[in-house]
Amino acid sequence: MSAVRPTVRVRLTAYYTTLFVGCTVLVMAAAYWLMYRHITATLPEGEAGRALAELAWQFALVLLGSRRSGASWPTPATSCAAR
Repeated sequence: MSAVRPTVRVRLTAYYTTLFVGCTVLVMAAAYWLMYRHITATLPEGEAGRALAELAWQFALVLLGSRRSGASWPTPATSCAAR
């Protein structure tokens, strides 16, 4: 018995999704690194630690929020229809 092979559409969707998530992570990592350098250079040590902890929490929320399954942003047509 042979295994079922995914269609080209499924494989391309998986490929582009992986590429998009990977690029998002790289951009977020670069942004955090730049903010880390700026915050540690400009704030006293105690305040820098608190600011970096808050920044890490906010970045985590962005990454988790962008991965919600089944969620989508409301479009003008759906938000107007709800009124």
